Amino acid sequence: MKIAVSYDDSGNSQLFRAGDTVRRRDNNDSCVVIWTWDGWLWLDPVELFSKAPFTARADDCDLVRRGMS
Repeated sequence: MKIAVSYDDSGNSQLFRAGDTVRRRDNNDSCVVIWTWDGWLWLDPVELFSKAPFTARADDCDLVRRGMS
């Protein structure tokens, strides 16, 4: 399992993994983590069906619900 953390604040960063539901701090949209890599998250929007998956920095997201892994 890969875990995404940021280099600049790795001591305080939350750990994310595939299947987790996260919320970006700049909006209230929930997304599911598809993949993590080097402090980045590949996210699939839960509520916005017309929006394609996108990336976000792990530091810009808060954990909403831990995935079933």
